[in-house]
Amino acid sequence: MAACALNLFAADDNISGGAKIDKNRVTIGDPVSYSVTLASPLDYKLTPPEKTPQIGQWDVKDLKIFQEKKDKLYSYLNYTLAAYTTGEVTVPGLTFQFTDSKNEQFGVTIQSATITVESVLGLVKGAPALRDIKPPLYLKVPLGLYLFWLIIAAAILTGAWLWYQKYRKSLPQLPMGPVEPPVPPFQVAKEELAKLKSSSLVKEGMIKEFYIALTDIMRKYLGAVYSIDTMDKTTAEIYQQLRAQEQDKKALVAIRDFFEECDFVKFAKYRPEEKVIWEDFEKAEKIVGI
Repeated sequence: MAACALNLFAADDNISGGAKIDKNRVTIGDPVSYSVTLASPLDYKLTPPEKTPQIGQWDVKDLKIFQEKKDKLYSYLNYTLAAYTTGEVTVPGLTFQFTDSKNEQFGVTIQSATITVESVLGLVKGAPALRDIKPPLYLKVPLGLYLFWLIIAAAILTGAWLWYQKYRKSLPQLPMGPVEPPVPPFQVAKEELAKLKSSSLVKEGMIKEFYIALTDIMRKYLGAVYSIDTMDKTTAEIYQQLRAQEQDKKALVAIRDFFEECDFVKFAKYRPEEKVIWEDFEKAEKIVGI
């Protein structure tokens, strides 16, 4: 399509403007660049136009706005338009609003323009009509090419298999032998409680550290027995998980009371007497079943 340097001028007392269309003849759906240039005093402010879905019969695909200051304020607006009807399609006149430093408003209107929109059928030679579907196009590939790629694929697969066999042999071999059964949670808790009891934490006055170790042992034990996450949970969260599995209400109450007493020591700076400490220790042993 021939380019069209069509200038559509409009002028106000203080504002001048013009528009340029890059094409004066297009086919349906072809993009058209519609550029508007406005010149106003430096203290004027352009009210940016809203990007509407349509301008007349033209769909607005894009709108870009930028400005620069020289001797005047120059505002550049570039619309990308497309039409989906044929014939002489008019771009209607566009009005732009400005506000000066006194908040007075001024408007300037760009003249309308007409562009010829043609059907794509007009580009087809001969009378337009429905035509038969063309038969499928078969590409003749030499048999040797198939064999070549088959050999390449087989070589790649063979190389990958040989590499895997070599890699597997390079891995350290685990010694074969009887696998020891896992230690029951009861036995683990019993041994850890015995170590804690024989420690010197209570004698050295490290009461808080003693209770932290005691609750950790019980958290691990309950987590292993009930298959729940206990290490990063609060006492209330642990109790809620246990309620879903443990039917013995007395056992639940005993566990809850144990953790609440331990929390009182850990977080409330409570220092129980040695007699109370070992009573709490015995509560842990009863929960484990020692």
